[in-house]
Amino acid sequence: MSDYQDFRPPGAPLAMFASSTPEMAGRGARLWAKLVDFLVLGCAFALAGGIAILVQPGGLKAVLVAFEEPGISLTSLLLGLAAAVVVWNWVWLHHSGQTIGKRALGVRIVQNDGTRAPLWRILFLRDAPATAIARIPLLGDIIALVDILFIFRADRRCLHDMIAGTKVIRAERSIN
Repeated sequence: MSDYQDFRPPGAPLAMFASSTPEMAGRGARLWAKLVDFLVLGCAFALAGGIAILVQPGGLKAVLVAFEEPGISLTSLLLGLAAAVVVWNWVWLHHSGQTIGKRALGVRIVQNDGTRAPLWRILFLRDAPATAIARIPLLGDIIALVDILFIFRADRRCLHDMIAGTKVIRAERSIN
């Protein structure tokens, strides 16, 4: 008889208990995240432009002239602050695959295999083609609508997701 006792816990692999595929983000969460992003960016630029026009002596004409003058004007400062919101979004996209809206709604962009999507993939394969195509008169609107309607497929991936090889999954909700 052996006096040796094995006190180690049973060795079950953790992968056995973890979900192999993350849960796809809901259509509503994606829509609201996009609306939050639109509102945050729109408000930042509208606020910057509106304040610049109101504060500058001479109104809009002075704002337009301020871009021609060297030095830092109030207009440049406010537009710089609005641009900072864009950069903030890019930092979060790089770090966690989330924009301000996606972070608030608890969703994030990943590659099809579930790994972090690099910033270049999100900006140049996912966002830039959709934005450029949407700018084409009439045809762009139709293609943008088709892109959005792809979300009603079973895999909930829009056309821009399929082009970039990405998907939007549920993540922890965080505003920090």
